[in-house]
Amino acid sequence: WQERAGSDPARMEVRINGATVATVDVSEEAGAPRLFETRATLSSGAQEIAATFENDLYDANQGLDRNLVVDYFELEGPSGAGGGQRGRIMICEPDAADPLPCLERVVETFGRRAFRRPLAPDEVTKLLMLFQKAAAAGDDLETSLRVMLRAMLVSPHFLFRVELDDEPGKGHALSGFELASRLSYFLWSSMPDDALLAAAEAGELDDDEGIRTQVRRMLADPRAEALVQNFGGQWLFARAVSDLHPDANFYPAFDEELKASARRETEAYFRTFLKGEDTMDRFLTADYGFLDDRLAEHYGMAAPNASEVEHTTLPEGRVGLLTQTTFLSVTSYPTRTS
Repeated sequence: WQERAGSDPARMEVRINGATVATVDVSEEAGAPRLFETRATLSSGAQEIAATFENDLYDANQGLDRNLVVDYFELEGPSGAGGGQRGRIMICEPDAADPLPCLERVVETFGRRAFRRPLAPDEVTKLLMLFQKAAAAGDDLETSLRVMLRAMLVSPHFLFRVELDDEPGKGHALSGFELASRLSYFLWSSMPDDALLAAAEAGELDDDEGIRTQVRRMLADPRAEALVQNFGGQWLFARAVSDLHPDANFYPAFDEELKASARRETEAYFRTFLKGEDTMDRFLTADYGFLDDRLAEHYGMAAPNASEVEHTTLPEGRVGLLTQTTFLSVTSYPTRTS
């Protein structure tokens, strides 16, 4: 809405990734808002969507004050069946006369990913019954389908990594699917992919060599960066350095830029050993680090002329993890080191 400023309406531009996709003239008064709608074709991936007020005006002498308030955004999409995430779930289109054969395939395929294992026949039957009950109550196909999918997404088998003992109080050997989830959430901080689930189903995770094969494959995948960020970040204190606030009177140069450089050094160092580029017996004694210009200055070394951390030989006396800024900082006090 706008407060009237002469005869010119307020103008709003809708932009996606910096490109204007719609220009809207808003002549409505305060208290009488109106809904505007526009469509756009987008590529996959992250998108930046913005609405900008283009012709603000204030002139106290003439009593002019043009304002525009955007109350809310609502995004819908993709339009049409088979696109985007809907296409990943709806691997077939239900026949209006007999939707159950298609929906059974949908439940089995989506449920395998959601529960990280194949669904039991009775689980499939119960989920299809939810669809049928919603449809019998008068809901259309899409609404009935959502009821069924929501049931999967509130199930403990989706929300938790379930490992049920046959006899409560007694342990059991992990099944292939249970082990697949442990591997995946440890190495990738995410769900198992189709290849790992297939290996579990084929019994390939029942022996050490099969597990090694999958671990090697998973560590070579870009998703293994999660192991550096999450496991490495906790184990080696790289994550904790972001929350440090040393006394600025004692350490005025310890700023956010230095924290970021220090964290990147420890992450790159851990990544080297994770990839097998060095052996773990040198983890505390290696004579190299990963420095950018900011961290080199902090260590009193010549700058490597690098904005990103690079493999750098360290001077005598500074070796391995224990002399890195992250470890030394998080084990120190605000006014003195340990």
